[in-house]
Amino acid sequence: MPILSVLSLLSKPPPPKEAVQSPSVPPAASRLIKTVKYLQGLRSENAALSAIDPALIHLARCCEHYDDIAEELRQCNEALGAVLLMLRHTENAQVRGKALWALLEPLQQRLQRAMERLEAVTS
Repeated sequence: MPILSVLSLLSKPPPPKEAVQSPSVPPAASRLIKTVKYLQGLRSENAALSAIDPALIHLARCCEHYDDIAEELRQCNEALGAVLLMLRHTENAQVRGKALWALLEPLQQRLQRAMERLEAVTS
């Protein structure tokens, strides 16, 4: 895979959520989503639980963000795997620092943004 192709893949932002075809929801996310839906169901059946409404709204938003962040991390993982595969199969095994930086810097930026989003959701 030519370096320019990898660079173009890494520099592109992730597609909008509607265009992403998630192969599967990670097990932890699935449990969280099921638990939140279960709690929402209990709340709808019992008016006495109205005190948990703000917490349920917050948890539902966290679930949405969690899915987006998980997708971003999955894409970064795939991109890093492609870079490593390209480096492994390069005839010239010595990649200069500037070229390696050009390959990894966009990926690092995407990972940093995903981490910032994760911290914002969990704080």
